[in-house]
Amino acid sequence: MIHNLRKHCTLPVMTEHKNHPVSLYYSDRAFKFSTIRHPLGYWSSLYRYNLDWKGDLVLFTGDREKKEYHPMYESFDTFVEFMLDPENMNYVCSKMAWAYTKKLSMHMGLCEYRFLYLNLMGPKVWNQIDHQIETAPAGADMEWVHDMTIYDHLIKQEELEQGFENLRGMYPQWFDDEPILKQRINSAQTPEHAIELKSDVLRRELLDKEKRMVDLWESL
Repeated sequence: MIHNLRKHCTLPVMTEHKNHPVSLYYSDRAFKFSTIRHPLGYWSSLYRYNLDWKGDLVLFTGDREKKEYHPMYESFDTFVEFMLDPENMNYVCSKMAWAYTKKLSMHMGLCEYRFLYLNLMGPKVWNQIDHQIETAPAGADMEWVHDMTIYDHLIKQEELEQGFENLRGMYPQWFDDEPILKQRINSAQTPEHAIELKSDVLRRELLDKEKRMVDLWESL
């Protein structure tokens, strides 16, 4: 997506940072769009990248020099099972300064947490609502958090090229009309088709925890 924006968008680049919350550069005048990935794809990607020793989670819970993974990486099922258990977040947070705490994990999945962290309005909103989320009773409705997001348009990561064309069609004054480049998608050494959840119970549990993200993805 970013390389097509650089090539075809006629607006000047104000700032560019990887994986920074939009709220750090929030402006009422700006048009804000974001990408969304199906939770199963997100979790698969996280697991597969971790197998390549990429990402804080695998680096802080294992030993890269000795090539020793934490036992949760034995399979995709063991990884999902471990990460879905709120009790295990105490261990993870003790290893690294990670904000996805035990209490947060009781209310939302990891995919939803990352999406909200990147897309909430205002530079201090996450800190302001963090306490409200953590003190909410189990099973409490968290839909109100999504009402505070700042994106104007969402694009599925699985459909980046079409999403870019749709965006260009919505605002032709911001883009040239040259053919777009094929989207470059980073890939892990382990292909996505080689990883799947074998446990139907885990699949249902994961999709239930990520229900708001699934509903949002399917609504596009």
